Amino acid sequence: MLLFSFNRLFFMEKIVLKNTETLQFTYVKDIIYCRGDEERTTFYFSNEPPLTTEKGLNYFIKKLPVSDFFSPDNGILVNIKHVTSLRTVWPCHIELNNGERIHLAYLKRKQIIERIKRLQG
Repeated sequence: MLLFSFNRLFFMEKIVLKNTETLQFTYVKDIIYCRGDEERTTFYFSNEPPLTTEKGLNYFIKKLPVSDFFSPDNGILVNIKHVTSLRTVWPCHIELNNGERIHLAYLKRKQIIERIKRLQG
C-alpha cells in the first residue's frame, strides 16, 4: 500500500494571452508583472519578451490568482513571488527579480507586507 502526504497541492496553472498575432499559453508563475488600462495589458515574463494583449487589466484581475498578485498602484499587477525587496519609506517602490522597480502607493505598503508574510507561512 502506498501512502502520499502533500503539504500543499500545487498545480501548474496556465493562462491564455492573445493579441492579433499570437495565442500564447503561459504559466502564471512566469508572469513577473503586468501593466494595463481599460483597453490593453502588457505582460512582462521571467523567460520571454513582453506581450501586449487586447484585453484590459480588469479582465486579468478576475483571471489571475488573487493569492499571487497584488496591485501596488493603479494599472499594475505584480506577482508577489517575484518581489525581491520593498522600499517602505517615501518614495516607496517594489523591486522585482528582473531588476525593475515598480512604484508602490504609500497607502498600500501595509497590505503588501502582510501578503508577503502570509506567503512565508
